Amino acid sequence: MSTITASRSEAASISWTKVVVLTLVIALIAFFLSPNAPLGTFWRPDAHIPAPTSVELPFLILLNVIEVLAFGFGIAFPVEGNQRPQHLP
Repeated sequence: MSTITASRSEAASISWTKVVVLTLVIALIAFFLSPNAPLGTFWRPDAHIPAPTSVELPFLILLNVIEVLAFGFGIAFPVEGNQRPQHLP
């Protein structure tokens, strides 16, 4: 009985590890493709929009990090959630 429980918890932790890794990879790609990031030059904001102040900038970066992590999790969870772990008979 304890081996079945151990194998189920091990399979669940492996699945969450895959979700976390995939979330971070997708979030990193999305972060570098953001409009103000180095690779997001093709959809930059209009030049007439004023730049954020030095007080606002850290909060906007934090907001962008939260946004890309949510995007990464939103993609990774269904991708890895469709794969059911195989249980012992």
